[in-house]
Amino acid sequence: MGLIKLIIEKVNDKDKGFTFAGNQFKVTKGGFKLSLSISNWLFKSNINTSQVQMTSDIQIGSSNSNNKYNRDTQIK
Repeated sequence: MGLIKLIIEKVNDKDKGFTFAGNQFKVTKGGFKLSLSISNWLFKSNINTSQVQMTSDIQIGSSNSNNKYNRDTQIK
């Protein structure tokens, strides 16, 4: 069985630098960095591919008093 793991990291205090595939980039304060890992995914052949699509909808000022933000995220 394959495992898909998504990590969402919010950059809180100040801009933060990251490196991916040898490329450096910066996420500004208040931004989000997404990390996705896929393991144990079995393909029928070495020419198969996979595609991950993600949508996100964040509504600010929701009526939910327990959370500052109301998040509805779908991973297809």
